[in-house]
Amino acid sequence: VQRPYITHFHVGSELGMAFCGPDGSDAGSVQIDCWAGSRGEATELAWQVYRRLASQDSTFAAESIRRLPSAYEPDTKLHRCSWEVAATTEVPSAP
Repeated sequence: VQRPYITHFHVGSELGMAFCGPDGSDAGSVQIDCWAGSRGEATELAWQVYRRLASQDSTFAAESIRRLPSAYEPDTKLHRCSWEVAATTEVPSAP
């Protein structure tokens, strides 16, 4: 795998409900990890990700962007900087 790189995973979500049933929303969180051979490189990549996430438009709007603790993984010799991003999206309709 070429370095630096970005990984992400779905932390969890909650489907929106109203008195009459599901309202079609999905409020969830995603953790985005930026990996690199040095802490400085991982941090710079993480700030690039942050700037992209913070540029909200009609197709994407984060409710919150939270910086998670940085870490070093001795087995892979990689530094990690992470964000947790919360957003509400529409539940995809059935085909």
